[in-house]
Amino acid sequence: MKKILLLFAFAMCFFMLSNAQVPYEVISKSSLNVRSYNSTDATILGSLPNGTIVDVYNINGSWAKIKYKGKYAYVNAKYLKKHNVSTSVNNVQEHTIKTTTSSTTSSKENNGKKSSKKINLDKYASYDVKWLAYVILALSVILRGIRSSRKDEYKPLSQGGYVINLVIFSLTCILELIYFIRMGDNGIWFCMPDEVEWFWAIIGFIVLGFVAYNQISCFFDVINDLRYEADDFDIRLGIYSWIIAVIAIIIVGIGEWEEYLKWIFIVLGICQLIQVILIIVNVSVFGGLFYAIVAPLVYLIGSMATLWLVVQFVALLLMILIVLFFASALLSGKGSSSSSSGGSDRGELTDEYGRHISGDYSSYDSSVFYGDDGKTYHKEPHGDRWKEGRW
Repeated sequence: MKKILLLFAFAMCFFMLSNAQVPYEVISKSSLNVRSYNSTDATILGSLPNGTIVDVYNINGSWAKIKYKGKYAYVNAKYLKKHNVSTSVNNVQEHTIKTTTSSTTSSKENNGKKSSKKINLDKYASYDVKWLAYVILALSVILRGIRSSRKDEYKPLSQGGYVINLVIFSLTCILELIYFIRMGDNGIWFCMPDEVEWFWAIIGFIVLGFVAYNQISCFFDVINDLRYEADDFDIRLGIYSWIIAVIAIIIVGIGEWEEYLKWIFIVLGICQLIQVILIIVNVSVFGGLFYAIVAPLVYLIGSMATLWLVVQFVALLLMILIVLFFASALLSGKGSSSSSSGGSDRGELTDEYGRHISGDYSSYDSSVFYGDDGKTYHKEPHGDRWKEGRW
């Protein structure tokens, strides 16, 4: 049990390392405003005097994410410079910060153009809708209750229950998409120890797993209900294309081949469009215009929201499993190393002749001692004396 707890603690430490911050220095002439989110319209939380050293978690465009009074906040990145590094590294970092504001050489212009092609999903983030996470959790619990009320998971709900389930599921997915967009890269803040304390980070991870699993189940329940009410339709093309696109995006991100991202999204968009057309064609014949509109909308909204949840949870889970694997290998290596040394503890004793003998106590029998002189010593059965051989 202790080993499991140690491994889990080691894994959670990795979250802290994955959110590693870099020190920067404020270079504003007077002071630098600290804002609640990355916009000049955001509330000013305070200011940082010139020369202040601040930890930066990441830089998106012209805004730097920092920690201010225990919470995440944002400052204008062009008034920061990397602290205490070599000149060459400083030049690279300063260029990265200023690509959206100016460029002085042709090399910087090219780098700036390359930067501008990056897909920045955080440009719409306001980081001010954390409360939505609690609403989404409450709706997920309600959906779980509705799902539990099904007598047979393969049979649809009654007409009233079906409509309520469809509305709540659709509302949940819409709120999730709003939450993902508005929270940007801080969508799973409740799983980060530096944001909510260790205990609540663990609870947050478990809750995220529950919501993700429940969302998958409810998504297919709703799709099956729609199939029963309207007509049968196949969504395999859409689901498979989502999965392949996610894998491709991960590979592109690892290889830093961002120029291929647009092609991935183009192919994904074509596959989803074909999927929507197939749903409309299949449903419209029997279900009519209403279901021809509702079915593809529920599929698109539900699949996007569900996919994001699952990706977030799986990414964290894989991170933990990788850390646990290496930590387990490390601990096993230490265990085998100690066992190969004889499974014993070093010590010293005085034999029957008063000689001091160094060696190892047996970990299997405390009355046996292996001396460095190559001899084995045994302890007196009812005393404290030691002698070579048995008594």
